[in-house]
Amino acid sequence: MEWVRIHNLPDHVYFNHSQHTKVGGVQCQTCHGDITNMHEVKQHADLSMGWCVNCHRETKVNSTVMTAISSIAFIRSITTRLRLVREIALQLVISVASIARNVIIKRMRPAAYAR
Repeated sequence: MEWVRIHNLPDHVYFNHSQHTKVGGVQCQTCHGDITNMHEVKQHADLSMGWCVNCHRETKVNSTVMTAISSIAFIRSITTRLRLVREIALQLVISVASIARNVIIKRMRPAAYAR
């Protein structure tokens, strides 16, 4: 049977199953639903940040832990954004280098481009 990803979280999201199931005692069905009775497995909960925060509030998760988790998510988000900015900057440098190269070539051979 082919495995198909059902739950897809953004790259900047850090999620640890064991922290929730072993340490927190959260049942798999809480987030994933009763998949044993699903004809076709589908996403049970939206797993948005708001959904997660509400669950943490309802289960009275320690606020220090919540702050730490939020900080980790924020840092990962910044890291992802910085990676994207670095890629864009690299493409910009490549483009500028290509334009500069073409200008230099045109100046070296002006007669060839005068046509």
